[in-house]
Parts: sequence; structure tokens; C-alpha cells
Amino acid sequence: MNSFQDMQKAEQGGSYLFRLTEREKEFMRFSCTEMTYKEIALEMEVSPRTVDGYRDDLFGKLCVKSRVGLAIYAIRAGLVKIN
Repeated sequence: MNSFQDMQKAEQGGSYLFRLTEREKEFMRFSCTEMTYKEIALEMEVSPRTVDGYRDDLFGKLCVKSRVGLAIYAIRAGLVKIN
């Protein structure tokens, strides 16, 4: 619940989507799949440590604490659509 409230506070301050790099947005899209972080690294052609960096940076920028929180943010921001 706290993670959801933190996300709402971040959104009230304005959308952070414009502050994200294209690679961070790409990582967010992959994070909404069932791929592991290692598989995401292979797909993005970067090291697993780079993926860890994207994850940690996004957690901080978006005030989320988990991959689920990241996925919810991506859906609300329109980066990912639910079919």
C-alpha cells in the first residue's frame, strides 16, 4: 500500500515519463513481461549489471519499490497497453 501511495505522490508532482531515457522506457516495457532480468539484458544487448542500474534508477525516479510497481506505472503512463 505504501508503494502505491508513493506512486500517487510522484504523479501529483507531474509525470516523470518525460525525464526517462529511451533505454529506461524500453526496460520498463520489458519489465512488464515474464522475462527475467537476465533475459532482458540479452534482449537489450547490455550486461545484467546495466539492467540492474536501469531498475534501480527507475525505482528512485518513480518512487516505486518493486517490479510490480514499475509495471503499474508503465501501464498508467501509457507505455504498456493491456489487451
